Amino acid sequence: IILLGHKKGTDKLTARWAFENFHPTMIYHGDEAKSLLEEADCLIAFQDGKDKEVKKVLKEADKRKIKVRVVEVEE
Repeated sequence: IILLGHKKGTDKLTARWAFENFHPTMIYHGDEAKSLLEEADCLIAFQDGKDKEVKKVLKEADKRKIKVRVVEVEE
């Protein structure tokens, strides 16, 4: 499942990629991502360098020793 925020930009691009590649998505709000990381064994983060929530999630994933791959995207 691909977790999406509710913002334009990175979330919109990620949702399009997920749709085009037949991956289910789930929208989260704010600190929900931290609790969802409790079940994660890996994380792929799509970021444009502007989204503060993505940075928070990456930091939390690092604390939890979750494997992370960051995909840089442009709007």
